[in-house]
Amino acid sequence: MNNKSDLLEGDILSKLIWLALPIMGTSFLQMAYNLVDMLWIGRLGSGAVAAVGTAGFYSWFSLSLVRLVQTGTEVNIAQAIGRKNQKEAGGYAATSIWMAVFFALTFTAFIVVMAVPLITFFGMKDPIVEGNAVMYLRLIGAGMVFTFLNPVISCLYNGSGKSTIPFKANAVGLFANMILDPIFIFVLGLGVAGAAIATVLAQVMVTMVLVYLLIVDKPFEGFRGIKNPEWQDVSKISALGIPIALQSGLFTIFGILIAKVIASFGSDAIAAQKVGVQIEAISYMTANGFAAAISAFTGQNFGAGNTDRVIEGIKTAFKLMGGFGVLTSILLIVFSEP
Repeated sequence: MNNKSDLLEGDILSKLIWLALPIMGTSFLQMAYNLVDMLWIGRLGSGAVAAVGTAGFYSWFSLSLVRLVQTGTEVNIAQAIGRKNQKEAGGYAATSIWMAVFFALTFTAFIVVMAVPLITFFGMKDPIVEGNAVMYLRLIGAGMVFTFLNPVISCLYNGSGKSTIPFKANAVGLFANMILDPIFIFVLGLGVAGAAIATVLAQVMVTMVLVYLLIVDKPFEGFRGIKNPEWQDVSKISALGIPIALQSGLFTIFGILIAKVIASFGSDAIAAQKVGVQIEAISYMTANGFAAAISAFTGQNFGAGNTDRVIEGIKTAFKLMGGFGVLTSILLIVFSEP
């Protein structure tokens, strides 16, 4: 567990790659969660895929709130570590967990109460698909606290340079989801509801692993567990996270509006978009993973006053992601059918 990466010294390229690979791997695991769901749900027909895809837009929207906490926390923790202030870093960690739980419970209440109008907004005009979508949305909403906690706890490790730990924890969740999906969907005959339950249970397992590691192997010395929030820390986390949350939220809103238009062509069209979006995620999920790595690198070096190293790190990141972008374009265009 004691694999904290010193981002203040050494070769920038190697430091970024070794920090980024587990974070990008975690993003791939999250994408794999969704693809595994699609693999099994697809056997139920396009109506089931459309139901999950429609409800999934609101789970996607919840990530904007997650990123508010995640980004602000990761940057502030990295800067505090760069200043060698472990106590300050621990304060941000405790506050971030409190914020994640608060936003998760608020969003859960919103989803449970508003599930029907949120789904009927798409105008699918298929009562079976709409009913399954409402059920899926409410079941996913019931486990939203775990969906929020996992990336936020992961960012505590990422900010401190221990990016391999959340990767291993999320790998546990992926394997659990691969096993639970067919059991709940087909063996127990729960269909779309089974897919939601399997996903929530997998997220619960990830949370249990991460919380256990927080207790046994603290990401940094300053962390002393959950406590009442420091409102000054809430303000600092929000100040950095709100612009990212707005960007992510608008991205999802545009996706919802496009999906509403697509819904007028029927369930098959929605299902096609859902599958396409899942595969397209190879681009932005990986980019977001690398963004978390450069955020931790920049934060620690900024906190330590290493301005030149920050600039070189950003240049290196641009080159790496530029190359990855070209490769991703080739993959999606040339190998789109398989």
